[in-house]
Amino acid sequence: MPLLTANAELELAMINVLDHMFHDITTMWLPAYELEMFGNFDVMQEVSTVCIFDDPMPRNRDAEVQEVVLLDSSGMILKSMAVAKLRSLGWNYPTVDAFGNPLTDDDIAQMLLDQSAAAAAALDPYSQGALGAADGEPVDETGVNTPDQQTLDLGVTG
Repeated sequence: MPLLTANAELELAMINVLDHMFHDITTMWLPAYELEMFGNFDVMQEVSTVCIFDDPMPRNRDAEVQEVVLLDSSGMILKSMAVAKLRSLGWNYPTVDAFGNPLTDDDIAQMLLDQSAAAAAALDPYSQGALGAADGEPVDETGVNTPDQQTLDLGVTG
């Protein structure tokens, strides 16, 4: 606590100096030397600069990632919430798909759900059996058994 108190006292002094410096830059330096971009007085009146310091306590990023993974795997948060939190922690997800369309957190979450469903189906040799098919018996897109050609030729119904 003494270190945090000393840090807070230093921040107050630094905020005053930095706020004054940024005020001078935005009201004097930029209008004088960057006339093309900052020469409009009305625009510069709307500009406000404020110095803000983040929490001085170090963050345990690994613990935060583990918490997100635990909450996601236990179904306590939505997949899109987990993606958004991991993105805020610095995880780099793609921002556009292969066709150049922008990707939202919901899009990435759906892609992850599709990927895990495909992986689970590939690992489960009995997944088609759960749909009513016997081993080696073909199943169509709807999950319904399709009779093989021999059964149809014999007139036997399955």
